[in-house]
Amino acid sequence: MDLDESIPDNKIIGVAVYLQGKYKDKKVILVSQDINMRVKASVLGIFVENFDREVDVDTEDDGFYKGYIKIEVTGKEINQLCRTKKLILRQKNLVLYPHQFVILQAVENKSQSAIAKVVDADKKMITLFRSPDAVFGVIPKNLEQRMALSLLLDPEVKVITLAGVAGTGKTLLALAASLHLVLNMGNYSKIIVTRPTVAFGEDKIGFLPGEKEKKLEPWMGAIFDNLRFLFKKRSINNSSVRKMVFPDIKTILSEGILELESLAYMRGRSIFDSIVIVDEAQNLTPKKVKTIITRCGENSKFIFTGDPWQIDDPYLDIYNNGLTVLIEKSKKIDFAGHIFFSKSERSEVAKTYAEIL
Repeated sequence: MDLDESIPDNKIIGVAVYLQGKYKDKKVILVSQDINMRVKASVLGIFVENFDREVDVDTEDDGFYKGYIKIEVTGKEINQLCRTKKLILRQKNLVLYPHQFVILQAVENKSQSAIAKVVDADKKMITLFRSPDAVFGVIPKNLEQRMALSLLLDPEVKVITLAGVAGTGKTLLALAASLHLVLNMGNYSKIIVTRPTVAFGEDKIGFLPGEKEKKLEPWMGAIFDNLRFLFKKRSINNSSVRKMVFPDIKTILSEGILELESLAYMRGRSIFDSIVIVDEAQNLTPKKVKTIITRCGENSKFIFTGDPWQIDDPYLDIYNNGLTVLIEKSKKIDFAGHIFFSKSERSEVAKTYAEIL
């Protein structure tokens, strides 16, 4: 395999190959965050490693904090929860986190179950979970979506992370809840949507014609797809929401109710009375996530969505991307919540290929 020595990465690989040949009794290891560099070195017989993980999780989804836990209890305890709406769990070595959901199943009868939410993690106190109704015309299709929607609508939860495979409804639910809270409830003044422009290699808009909004259009296609779907659902099922002042996408953009922002301009801002949605957050470094979340001012809610298995940045992986790190670092914080989505609801095609590819 011939390498172009004018490329700095290839020079480093060449040195590793030389050292491996010279010191045959020793193990030469090339450490790099660049997956392309690691692949090339591996083909040449060099041992390769990534940098230390930011968080210690398994590559299987069971290794990630899901935001919910399944436990076995007695049927008597489930009856007590349903009757009094609260229950203190007595299981030893049980660790609970703020705003975590608990799926209870009776030991005596597997068909007897209940869903609860943690209200006091230290005391292991839970309360019976009440699923939210349709929001902005969207009806949650599974338990994960119902739990996520509950977090999104909870005024006590200021930072929310939604992670999962493609088509699970992360961005759609975030937008639906945000539109409801801003337009219907008036809890916030506007929605700010941003996402990394990874194709350019860094968070810059690039040399595209027009103003900022025009430059951002190619990167916001997924956002507009979801918005069009939501406003169409609203017009079909208007009985589920109150009549809105701003009836279409164009109006909420022109009135500043919905703001599209480049990550390049987030530093230095102080964001008050707003909901911020950071889509495709798995393509951000932990440092960039820190830059974004520290913009949070009074009466603001930050929502991070993404798929840790679909990372486009060659220097990030499932362990060190900003979304994964944020999930792990936030689970003990009393104003943060998280849900991991495992079930795709986009279509049978999307679900099938999310599983097999």
